[in-house]
Amino acid sequence: MSRHTQVTPEFTHAANGVVAANKYLVLATATQGGTPWVTPVYFAHDDLTSFWWVSRPLARHSRLIAANPQVAITVFDSSVAIGRAAAVYAEAWAAQCSEVEVRREIGHYSDRSVRHGVEAWTVEDVTGDAEFRLYRARTARVWLLADDDGPDHRIPIALHPSSERKPL
Repeated sequence: MSRHTQVTPEFTHAANGVVAANKYLVLATATQGGTPWVTPVYFAHDDLTSFWWVSRPLARHSRLIAANPQVAITVFDSSVAIGRAAAVYAEAWAAQCSEVEVRREIGHYSDRSVRHGVEAWTVEDVTGDAEFRLYRARTARVWLLADDDGPDHRIPIALHPSSERKPL
């Protein structure tokens, strides 16, 4: 692939393909002072605009999101040959879903989990006295890592205007 700077439907399709083909994303969080922390999480998604995962509220990344909702996300296939990784990078705003949001959005996470051989998740699994909570990240900016044998060359991906927003 040659160097590209123009956003095209082909790159958006490629980015969606990377996300759809992988089960885990790397979630980067940080303290208010900027100390980073990264965590792999199983995820569900709605194209490139929203990503959901289930975590314990006392997990370090969950506590960091509560204090600082700005996150970064990377999705990639680590099994490919060195230098051939396709990846999607995103800047996003994350939060624990409210009970109203859980009722509306748990289906995204549950449906993908079932497709990957896990039992369905319900509202009761992530509310009340349950151990886990549903989290969502809404992307603000997304890039596709170009597979062009070059250094870190990221192609910006156009998002629907309603997804380019700040905190939840």
